[in-house]
This record gives sequence, structure tokens and C-alpha cells, in this order.
Amino acid sequence: MEGPAINIAWCKGCGICVAFCPRKALRLVGEKCTVDAGLCVLCGLCELYCPDLAITVDPEAVKRRKSEKSGKTGSPGKSEQSGRAEASGRIGPSGKAARSGKETRHGL
Repeated sequence: MEGPAINIAWCKGCGICVAFCPRKALRLVGEKCTVDAGLCVLCGLCELYCPDLAITVDPEAVKRRKSEKSGKTGSPGKSEQSGRAEASGRIGPSGKAARSGKETRHGL
């Protein structure tokens, strides 16, 4: 199991990451953060909220974990993507994805 990388030299032991972890995979030991990789779901909240930038979640580890969970490898094929759009009712009569009408143009 993989978890976030913690730079112990940068960690100040503030505990903010521990407070935000939804799975309680992080804890403070001797005023430094440690991770239980078996509990970690690689959500990235610890990395996002660490004020000392001491935590890094590897994007490749996140991809591997997602592919392990789904039992698939690689990205979905074209037929799989269009199947999702059809199931959501967003395919128009021309066979192309229909717009929802909620699109806005910013900066014009």
C-alpha cells in the first residue's frame, strides 16, 4: 500500500492534516506526522491543507489505486465514454453530446 510522502524536516507537527483526514490515516507521533498507508485513500486533503507543504501525494499512486479498485487498467475507450454520455441522456439526435444549456461564457 502506498500513502502520501511526508517530509519530516518540513513537518512542524501542527496536526492540521490529521484533522482533515477523512479516514484517520494520519497521526502525530513525537510532534511529527505519520501515515498508516493501509487506511489512506489518497484523497489528497492532507497535501492540500498542510501549511508547511510537507506532504505530497503521488498522482501516479492515485491512478494506480483507482485502476486497482475498478479492476481496469488504462483510460476508458471511446465506446465506453460514449456509453456513459448515452446513459446520462446527454446524446443529441446527431449522435453528439447535447449541451445542457447551463454553459456560460466568462470573460466576454
